[in-house]
Amino acid sequence: MKIKNFVYYIILVIILIFIVNKNNIRYLFLLLNSRYTDLYSFFNKPNSRINICFSLQDKLTNLVGKNNENIAITILDSNHNIISDINGNKLFIPASNQKLYSSAYALHKKGPFYRLETNIYKNSRGYYEITGSGDPDISINHIRILANQIKTNPYLTYPRSSLILYEEPQDLWWPETWSIPDRKEDYGAPITRLALNGNAEDLAVQNPLFRFKSFSSSILLNNNITIDILTKSQQSFNQGLNRKLLLSLPSAPLYMLMNLANSESHNFSSEILLRNTSNSWNNKIATQKLSKWVESIGVEKEQFKFADGSGLSRDNRTTTKALSHVLAFMDKHRYSNYYISSMSLIGKRGTLRNQYAMHGSSIRFHGKSGTLSDVRSLSGYLYTPSRKSIVSIIQNNKVLDETIFSNILSVLSSEYNCS
Repeated sequence: MKIKNFVYYIILVIILIFIVNKNNIRYLFLLLNSRYTDLYSFFNKPNSRINICFSLQDKLTNLVGKNNENIAITILDSNHNIISDINGNKLFIPASNQKLYSSAYALHKKGPFYRLETNIYKNSRGYYEITGSGDPDISINHIRILANQIKTNPYLTYPRSSLILYEEPQDLWWPETWSIPDRKEDYGAPITRLALNGNAEDLAVQNPLFRFKSFSSSILLNNNITIDILTKSQQSFNQGLNRKLLLSLPSAPLYMLMNLANSESHNFSSEILLRNTSNSWNNKIATQKLSKWVESIGVEKEQFKFADGSGLSRDNRTTTKALSHVLAFMDKHRYSNYYISSMSLIGKRGTLRNQYAMHGSSIRFHGKSGTLSDVRSLSGYLYTPSRKSIVSIIQNNKVLDETIFSNILSVLSSEYNCS
């Protein structure tokens, strides 16, 4: 009887610890949610059958021509059967359609309400610490808020304290295969934990840690706070030290970060989602984990090769068959509404606001476009009054046909022989 009471006592203590420590509750929730979603992916892999609709196949073949090695098209019906396919097993550069993979991975693993955190701590050894997760919305005003925490929580037993900024090593700030010219543009900004405005203004900020440190120093001095500001590698952040969390600044929820990544095609946000979901700032490790997840939901590993999370790298490869499979998986996902609504809407919202004409007010296309030199891609969900279709199109060609996507969608939306 005493042993039984002791067991109850231990269980009660554990429950009280989790009640007191909100971070532990959050960790437990994310752990259980991750295990649930992994089981979900195991039992809910799409099983697309080939059920070619020959009238549609003939129309698309005539549209793209017989010498069509530079374009791939895969169309699924509402039951996720393949009803049209042209070069669907051929590897192409996807450009920003790569974001459809990384955002699906993040949503599946973390859920729509997951938030990134920027934290400031007061350490028992006499210094303050700031850690981040790459929140793209962190601004100078947030540095003022963090500085105010230092001002209102002074050390009384240390004559001079310091502030430590934790960041990843510089060799991890860019995916290895991003070109040097791209790294200088706003869309190729470095991927860091402590980022101000996504590390970009008119151009990419090449040393964002120095920028964060400089603004912090200036703001602290304006508040008559004189402390040394040091920078250290994130890997040196000692989880076991006794410290007090002064303030945690949460990001927008994940579903809003997905909107930024997919609808506005924001490279920084998609890379941040990949790193936080994979729990690694090493791009090779992060993309390996993304690859393993894509395999786990039923895509053959020969159907893709990942080099980043955003699609800026020209080393990414995918087939339209693989992309359509992921779209089918997310179509039946418990978070499908968040995934689909994160995309652009032709003629209405995001990067498709002024791209690709749609005829008929009752026809909608939620999708993701992709653009690099010699590359165009478009994948998503087409809604007509009678059906829903999954579409994936990629064109890799030095001479691009800018009208082909609108024409394909027009043919598909007016094809009534395919259920």
